[in-house]
Amino acid sequence: MKWYKFGFTWLWDNLSLEIRNDRMSRDQAMEIVRASGEEMPIEKIRQFCDYIGVTDSRFFEIVNSFRNSDIWKEDVNVKWRLDGFLISDWKWGLT
Repeated sequence: MKWYKFGFTWLWDNLSLEIRNDRMSRDQAMEIVRASGEEMPIEKIRQFCDYIGVTDSRFFEIVNSFRNSDIWKEDVNVKWRLDGFLISDWKWGLT
């Protein structure tokens, strides 16, 4: 859910710790982020939706209601994007 609210993920938290502790360079961390792409655990989301009894579309409707509109902007080519994102050639999906 951090992605929707703040524009970063658990992986990014861990990578920032690695950088701060001098175990990795910023460039190395950026390559890992670029290679990981969007980290949407679709199967886990479906399992959760089944468990709580909502559809996938209802889940994303709720999640998007918490999206931080100060940083996320709607885009005509993709659903959402972050202006001034850390990685300029990020492959934006439909999330």
